Amino acid sequence: DSLTNAELSQLDAFLADGHGLFVATDRVESKLQQQQLMSQSTALEDWLEGKGFTIPNESLIDAECGAITVRQQVQGRPIRRRINFPYFPIVKQFEEHPITTGLGQLFLPFTSPLELTDTAGNPSYKVLATSSGTSGTQGLPARIQVSKQWTEQDFPQPKIPIAASVEGQLGSNPTAPARMVVVSSGNLIPDAGENTQGRRQGNNVREGNADFLANSI
Repeated sequence: DSLTNAELSQLDAFLADGHGLFVATDRVESKLQQQQLMSQSTALEDWLEGKGFTIPNESLIDAECGAITVRQQVQGRPIRRRINFPYFPIVKQFEEHPITTGLGQLFLPFTSPLELTDTAGNPSYKVLATSSGTSGTQGLPARIQVSKQWTEQDFPQPKIPIAASVEGQLGSNPTAPARMVVVSSGNLIPDAGENTQGRRQGNNVREGNADFLANSI
């Protein structure tokens, strides 16, 4: 669902009063049954760009990742096999900040890169978490390549920002500094509609997600 102009104006007013805001938004729509990744928009993308953040129309892939279970035929018999799934990044690279203190990892399935477009002066921007040293991106739409044999050449972009914060004047009132934390994945906290693979994976590796959210607010 997309936010209305009135709702975005309420967010602006909230920041202008010096309050804090946590934003976790999805650019990637996953359709696992069709093995497709599609682009989606909630209107937050343009709003965030006005605050100095850009979430490109891309999906992040990472060799440091979770796994999924797939069914295969071996000698006429169905078997289940666990395979690494780079679309399920496990984030372990954190910059020093009170929000990230003590965190072990984050599980962010179907995330996107987060670009900081205005980092000079006031307000002050800070990258909080990045992908691993072996990561990359795919433009959307894209086909999910379950059986792909991934190589180092698929991950040419190390340490891609995924979460960041900004502090300072974010509205029209210079005497009311605000703070905002942005994560380029709405899957930081699972919802009831999350796919089965994601729920199973998340139960094992999502321990740090709730701590990150709590520290942010």
